[in-house]
Amino acid sequence: MSGDTWSLTRRAQADEGQGNAAGILLDTHTAAIFTCTAAAWHMLKALKDGAGIDDLVAVVTAEFEVGEPEARRDTETFLHQLKRMGLADVRA
Repeated sequence: MSGDTWSLTRRAQADEGQGNAAGILLDTHTAAIFTCTAAAWHMLKALKDGAGIDDLVAVVTAEFEVGEPEARRDTETFLHQLKRMGLADVRA
């Protein structure tokens, strides 16, 4: 799973919020709007162009004071939540 490239699906729209610290994620299929933490926002920006778990973990550990094991666990949880909602998937 760590070698896979993940990306946002067509129904996911990530828009930058005020002050560039965080943003919102819009599900264009259901019209659900999600506010993002700073960590989630950094991962969403990377997912716009496609990113592997290792890439996302590197983003989180570079931006925040968190160790690699915790960043990896949180990243995998975040990706699975997005996938369950239909907002991210592994690129074919």
